[in-house]
Amino acid sequence: MVVDDDVICLSIVAGMLKTFKYQVVTVKSAEDALGTLRSRSNFFHLIITDVHMPVMDGFELQNQVREEFNLPVVLMSADDNESSMLRGLEGGAAFYIVKPVGYDDVKDLWQYAVSPRKSKLATPIQRPLKVGAGSVAMVQEEKQKRRESKKKA
Repeated sequence: MVVDDDVICLSIVAGMLKTFKYQVVTVKSAEDALGTLRSRSNFFHLIITDVHMPVMDGFELQNQVREEFNLPVVLMSADDNESSMLRGLEGGAAFYIVKPVGYDDVKDLWQYAVSPRKSKLATPIQRPLKVGAGSVAMVQEEKQKRRESKKKA
């Protein structure tokens, strides 16, 4: 599921995911995401959400999803502020993508998807990404590489 109040970004990210044969459901708000998750609870394996949305932001959605559904959440935002990235990763995000989102950002998201859940009371998901200055540095380094490759093009 992809969640973003910006319909252009929503359709771009969904299109990229479909290119890699992901099944994608899109919603325009965190509230709609929760409603869809509740009505189709065993259908989804991964949530990709924008951080900055009205009413309920991506961090709040991430917390709700963790508490109710035990699903991995990937955050995306134009905000490359280290404190924002750390907040998301420390809150349990599987990954943090700095916009603009590129094909390299989404092609391997399957690795964060979980196998079918046995119950809502399952143990918390173990994430391969460690939180800390190193993980933030990796995100910032990747962003810098993208900027440099765009300048060369």
